Amino acid sequence: MLAVTALLAATSLAACSGSDDPESNDSPSASDSPSADDQPFERTCTVDVTVTGAVTASWQGEGRSSNEAGPTMYHGADGKNQITVYAGKDDVPTSANLTVDGATYTTGADNGVDAAGNGTEAAVDADTTGVDGPGPHVAATFTCGKGAQGKGKG
Repeated sequence: MLAVTALLAATSLAACSGSDDPESNDSPSASDSPSADDQPFERTCTVDVTVTGAVTASWQGEGRSSNEAGPTMYHGADGKNQITVYAGKDDVPTSANLTVDGATYTTGADNGVDAAGNGTEAAVDADTTGVDGPGPHVAATFTCGKGAQGKGKG
């Protein structure tokens, strides 16, 4: 009985010790390497925003998308009015924040917001909520170019 216990213990220790085999499961697989969406990027975008309902605003102009601070974000502004769209990843839901005339509103998670994780495009067609209750409806599109990838940006 003691020999069987010793043999089981030795087998368990050998199984935990790793392997000299280069085909071992201990080596990182291709799926462990970062995807193209995980490489840092910053892209220039064209932005078109229309806000209706509780407050109104509209603008067209230049914006940007980037994942340099973590999840992919799209941002566009016209003076103090601005919109930021978040592409969902891990614990961050796909959503948008809108600021018009100093008041900030947000969409519900994954409610009328579609944002590509690679920073190429985003679209919002959603009602928002503010601190005091229902906010305006926002319709926005971001169309972004290839932009710079990696630390070399250029």
